[in-house]
Amino acid sequence: MINSQTPYHIMKTALILFCCCLIALAQKASAQSAGHDSTAKADTAKPPSRSERMRQMTARRNAMLLPAPSYSGAPAKAARRDARRFSLPKDMVIRLRAGSIPPNSDYFKPTAANAENPDLLTDSGYVQMYRYYAFNAAQHQIINPAGTRLLIGGAAVVFAALTTALIVAFSHVKG
Repeated sequence: MINSQTPYHIMKTALILFCCCLIALAQKASAQSAGHDSTAKADTAKPPSRSERMRQMTARRNAMLLPAPSYSGAPAKAARRDARRFSLPKDMVIRLRAGSIPPNSDYFKPTAANAENPDLLTDSGYVQMYRYYAFNAAQHQIINPAGTRLLIGGAAVVFAALTTALIVAFSHVKG
């Protein structure tokens, strides 16, 4: 009698049997030993998952945000414009994100050097708005801007090279 099974069918059957053996070996059904409490594993604290850690970090960061002052007009616009140039050194940004620098810190106070109109430094509305926008600018500040730009630029160059290579490859295909 001639074997009618193809090599593909034999390989498929062998692979299924191999996977079943692995599953059977991986099953672990140990009986509870004397003095071993099954609730001991449930009582141990598991480290939080990545998504839970991200939620906690976001909640901490949102708790640090200042409520927006209710000022408007020319001083508020000037404060927003002046705070755009605000930045902290890298080590201060790391401390700010860790929560060791409060939002009402003197780091976010406007000075004559970073105010277009030094007369506004006595206006309490301008100062509060400047603190608000400076704090938010520091929260969103990129720690390593040169590295970030290099990464984005490199990704753009690779994407452009791949696109060009695909266009050239498909233009030479005879169909």
